[in-house]
Amino acid sequence: MHKSTVAHLDQRRREGTSAAADDQQHQRVTAAVLELIDALEQRATDAPIWSEPPQIVADRPDSARPPAQGGLSMAPLDTADETIFVSYKREDRRQIEPLIDIIAAQGWSVFWDPKIVPGSPNWDMLLERKLMAAKCVLVAWSAAAATSHYVRTEAHHGRSRNALVAVTFDGTVPATFALAQTVDLTGWSGRADDPRIAGLLDGIGRMLDR
Repeated sequence: MHKSTVAHLDQRRREGTSAAADDQQHQRVTAAVLELIDALEQRATDAPIWSEPPQIVADRPDSARPPAQGGLSMAPLDTADETIFVSYKREDRRQIEPLIDIIAAQGWSVFWDPKIVPGSPNWDMLLERKLMAAKCVLVAWSAAAATSHYVRTEAHHGRSRNALVAVTFDGTVPATFALAQTVDLTGWSGRADDPRIAGLLDGIGRMLDR
């Protein structure tokens, strides 16, 4: 009901000219407003999970380490879904890149944000679909990642599906994920022969084989 109706009812009440029908109408208006609030809150609760908007990354200098085969390929919305979804903070990209190269070298398909076509209008739909389809959600914690709403949301989603695998680059693990097994990669040099990497790959492999 239009807000002018509410104002009219309030004016009649102040003037002492309101009737029982006015009170009933006022109650109907109040009930309608409460129903609208409930509907909006429910819509917010059911909102889809989005991740960070894609960022166009400038070409790295020739001296930078080249990515593994397929490591930075762009993927349109209609491509097949990968088995591993990687959630991380962009500040940790230098550390996550060699880890993704090692994982991809096992023959596993990996989705992370550089695969989003820059400027794609459907980036949010793509991220949500890839997150839902992944058999493993690999979350890379750090002091920066722990403050990211997007990383934490994706981590909660992975845990709710019993698909979460976590690492930490600096020992940071949010308190709400303290009970989740996390591989501590503090001080990792990026080498594939680090014993901690072998344990991580074993955990991912067992999850993908389920």
